[in-house]
Amino acid sequence: MNIRFRKCFFMCLSCFMAIIMILPVSVSEAKDSGVHPVSKSAHGLHSVKGAVTYYVDPSGDDRADGKSPRTAWKTLEKASSVSLHPGDRLLLKAGGVWNDENLTVQNARGTRKRPILVGSYGKGKKPVINGNGGNWSWKRKEELAAVHVLNSAYITIENLEVTNLDGTDVLKQSGKYLSGIIVENRDAGELSHVTVRNNVVHQVNGKMSGGGNKDVGGIIISVTGNSVKSWYNNLNIIGNDVYDVCHEGIYMSSSWGGRELVQAGTSGWVGSKNVLIRQNYVHHIAGDGIVIINTENALADYNLVDHAASEDWDYSSNPAHAALWMWDANNVTIQFNEVSHTGQPEHDGMAFDFDYGTQNSLYQYNYSHDNAGGFLMVCPSPSGYSVNNVARYNVSYNDGGRIIRTGGIHSGGIQIYNNTMYWEKPAKAVEEGNWGGNKSDGIEIFNNLFYGPTSTFGKNPGVEYYNNNVFGGGEAAYSTTGDPAAVVADPGFLDKSRVTAGKYLNGKVVLGTAEGLKLHRNSPLIGAGTRQPNAPSYQNDTILNDLVPTDITKAKVDYYGNPVRHGEKHTIGAFEGKKTGGRH
Repeated sequence: MNIRFRKCFFMCLSCFMAIIMILPVSVSEAKDSGVHPVSKSAHGLHSVKGAVTYYVDPSGDDRADGKSPRTAWKTLEKASSVSLHPGDRLLLKAGGVWNDENLTVQNARGTRKRPILVGSYGKGKKPVINGNGGNWSWKRKEELAAVHVLNSAYITIENLEVTNLDGTDVLKQSGKYLSGIIVENRDAGELSHVTVRNNVVHQVNGKMSGGGNKDVGGIIISVTGNSVKSWYNNLNIIGNDVYDVCHEGIYMSSSWGGRELVQAGTSGWVGSKNVLIRQNYVHHIAGDGIVIINTENALADYNLVDHAASEDWDYSSNPAHAALWMWDANNVTIQFNEVSHTGQPEHDGMAFDFDYGTQNSLYQYNYSHDNAGGFLMVCPSPSGYSVNNVARYNVSYNDGGRIIRTGGIHSGGIQIYNNTMYWEKPAKAVEEGNWGGNKSDGIEIFNNLFYGPTSTFGKNPGVEYYNNNVFGGGEAAYSTTGDPAAVVADPGFLDKSRVTAGKYLNGKVVLGTAEGLKLHRNSPLIGAGTRQPNAPSYQNDTILNDLVPTDITKAKVDYYGNPVRHGEKHTIGAFEGKKTGGRH
């Protein structure tokens, strides 16, 4: 991807948001352009020749033909009964409210030139679907969603407001696995070009559980069944506002996850391809914010995740959540996101996590702050491997608990470098976890800036530290014997208080900044780092058949958009400055 300079991103954000989303675009296309076009609302589009537009209005009549605003249908039950064909549109009236109903769209197969649209028409607020706890006939938990899109392709679901509240208190979990929007592929093979965009999903109090029932909550992408290997190709989740939901915010799941990397499942592994998760505002979530599962080449960027793993809910039935992470996936890139105020630090509670089953994945250019469980976890386990993953050029500000957490058997080829981590309250800089009775292995931590009070840098032969900067209260805990190239000195921030938090303004994500963590021109960290290696390539015989080539290449720019020069020593931290010239 042609990485935008971060500074330019903020200057151009308004223009960027205005043009985002015209047609579904593959991840590879998005990486090339850096822009994902956005479509006009449905009422501004012309229908496709030969296709049918169906209208639904709470004041309508199900005995009518539904083919004009004047002859609109009344109920979602009637709307759910229609078969949608290439180019068809199913439109709900803006400002309309449907209570105690759900919308089901199934076997709707558009084409590249004749996609199907489910959205709104007319002027006013988004049409509202209030599922009110799923009091309709259902057999599987996916059918409890207020909006359920089953076995459909070349389709867009947009501009809806969706709730599914059982009772009156969103903090009181239902006994049912409720969701807002579920997009499901059930034994349908490959389904291409599915887009969920510009929706508001909130007030969903589904039952929190672990294992195979975690996939409920706000927007859920679910691959189910066991007779036909199935996946999505070109799946786009863009511009949604998801809040006050239980269990998960945006979450993926698949029944086709079995492989040695996770040491589980007998179905065989297949991943969804070209998944794009962009510019979503996910906040005040009982469980995880955004989780990418069973994918190849997924990209998550420009998302704002705030107050995931919220402690307002009773999370005792599944007490391990993080904000933005991946599991059982290949070549995931998570960049240009902001994560803040993640709770539940007893087990996890951090911004980011390389969970097990993950390989060749990358966190870069992300801003993490005020997360109770820290910045980053590397989470292999006795049940699976986390290998050949890289975290670089990220900024962590006032994260807590433990800044980095490593642990468990089965890690290898993990590189954590050129990150800036600043915190004010005592925390563990690097916590060495020990789940499964084994300590982590194959982790390199180098060229990082650690600034804050700590007594803990986890020590075991499987974690290697070199060329790091330590200051602000952790000097005595860090072994300069193990890292003779360490810089134990004030890094020389421009103004460590000059940071801002992201916002959601007028339906747009505006990311925060950490300009004050740039370095003065005379910082001792400039040129004090080591050269960066190539992408990791760990392997062993157990997982050899699961390993795939990496997409990770050397970084072209730092967190702030400055060029990274790979023929020379690097600056320590996320800012690559020069020894000459003015202040950066």
